Amino acid sequence: MFKRFSQWFFGIDDAQKERNPIKEIHLEKGRIEIIVMPDLGYGKEYKITKWHVQPGQLIKTGDVVCDLENRTILMEFESIYGGRVLPIVQLDQKLKVGDAIFKIEGV
Repeated sequence: MFKRFSQWFFGIDDAQKERNPIKEIHLEKGRIEIIVMPDLGYGKEYKITKWHVQPGQLIKTGDVVCDLENRTILMEFESIYGGRVLPIVQLDQKLKVGDAIFKIEGV
């Protein structure tokens, strides 16, 4: 099964996203937020199989940052903030719920 995080978490499909775009959430300049592995309810261990962004790249709310996978799912993980991406984990590194995935810095 392949879903985007917003489809799973918010129940939003692409058509709804176009009609009602997600509001951009900006961080204060220099503020850093750590994005952690959410509890998706599909098992305990996950891994990042693909980064869709480069370190230092500027992104906006709703941009796909990485692909998360476990034995049950493959999901695109979208950012809830706009800012500069600071990756933390390597590809195929095992992740548990609550582990840091990446940081995002307000610009």
